[in-house]
Amino acid sequence: MPTIAGTSTRTATGQIIIRNNLHGLIQEAVSPKVPVGKKTQKYYKYDNSHFRLENDEYTTRGGSTEINRNYSTANLDIKGYAFKEWIDGDVLDDADAEIRPEIKQGAILGIKDGLKLKSEKRLADLLFTGSNFPGHTAALAGPDRWNLSTSDPIAQWKVANRAVLLDGKAPVNTVIFGYDVWNNIAYNPALLALLSDNSIKVLTPELLQKIFITNQVPVQQVLIGAAVYNAAKEGAAEDNQFIWGKSALFCNIDMSQRTVRGSTLIKTFVLKKKPVEYKFYKDADEDKEGLWGRGRLYYEHNLIDFNRGYLFTTAVD
Repeated sequence: MPTIAGTSTRTATGQIIIRNNLHGLIQEAVSPKVPVGKKTQKYYKYDNSHFRLENDEYTTRGGSTEINRNYSTANLDIKGYAFKEWIDGDVLDDADAEIRPEIKQGAILGIKDGLKLKSEKRLADLLFTGSNFPGHTAALAGPDRWNLSTSDPIAQWKVANRAVLLDGKAPVNTVIFGYDVWNNIAYNPALLALLSDNSIKVLTPELLQKIFITNQVPVQQVLIGAAVYNAAKEGAAEDNQFIWGKSALFCNIDMSQRTVRGSTLIKTFVLKKKPVEYKFYKDADEDKEGLWGRGRLYYEHNLIDFNRGYLFTTAVD
């Protein structure tokens, strides 16, 4: 049976074989998806009025105090996002039968990669912007940055946990590190000194989670945003950067909140009527021989309750 290596086509084989080489995406663990019926509609944000200690004494005439569960509404505005790729008809015609399906599959995977990368960047920009967390953010500077031996990250993390618990009414259960932050945290001497085994010279997410828990920060998952994108314009030299920058977010994420009601840090609203779509179609111009591969998504990331997060920016040099 012929192998891929023994087939031929007008396009370099390396360009058409499966090329889904994205790594470090974390959005599926960060933001619950909420299906909605319309692109523009309202969703709910609850306040903390029901946490007031009202008089609950029951009177002999059956009277009781009415409590309020107040909320406000906010608008969502779902947009469509799409990429397409042209597959030349000559390439398809000249390709051996064994490799022809790989050409189409490679096109779709490339489109998926692009859409996933853009979605991850939108999410990171939303969650790693200090102005989105008024009163719940700190820009670290000088000796406080976590790559320095003079830093005291545990004390800062306790501040974050207290703020989220007090104002967001939920404990921190998730920490999101940009890759550069994690790469420095893993070697922080103040954290390594907390381990009973002095032979350990670098932290793992599992070890760090134990440090969190023993210091009353009940983290259930440590997420490291390691996805990379090229920030250069087309034709310019590559400028590779991490999507998740030099920040760290301590937050409460409830992945069960998949309706327009209910509180969590963030939600991704997706359009039910137009689900994820990947397809091929012919060009309307009959002079063009070939196929377009297209992928299209409809979604919007929305910060639901910033009080459920505490953001440290410029966490490392």
